[in-house]
Amino acid sequence: MCSYQSLTNRNLLRVSLLITPVLFHLNTQLADVLQSTLSQLTSLEPYISNQIVLILTRRCCEPVAQVKQVTGQIRAMTRRSHSASSPSPFVSEILKPLRDFFGMGGVVSRNSLNRDTFGGIGRALREEFGAVWATEILQEVAIRWELILCGLYYD
Repeated sequence: MCSYQSLTNRNLLRVSLLITPVLFHLNTQLADVLQSTLSQLTSLEPYISNQIVLILTRRCCEPVAQVKQVTGQIRAMTRRSHSASSPSPFVSEILKPLRDFFGMGGVVSRNSLNRDTFGGIGRALREEFGAVWATEILQEVAIRWELILCGLYYD
């Protein structure tokens, strides 16, 4: 007489032999779906990267417009016989959006997030894209600065 244990083991073996090809097929299909989805997401990377750089560039260039006021500030200081002892306040604001995006600025609480503060949302992207994006943004800021100083850029 066969024991209940041996019948159960045989049934489990039969079931596993039947299920294994089905699971393999499902696993293959799942892998194909995941690969397809990943390739679609990867194809969006240049577009998303470009959009992030455009937004950060625009926000970094906003304070540069204040360079027009520097000559007036210097004239006012010389009339009062004061000399400039520190950079204009807007200078430290130029790359602030970039620092905030990569989480390199001060600590930002969730309650203080606003339109101008990214709160380190791009921290995970800093290693891969940080240097490239920062270079592109800094080049655009320098061009904008030069155009303003030459009187060729108007808001």
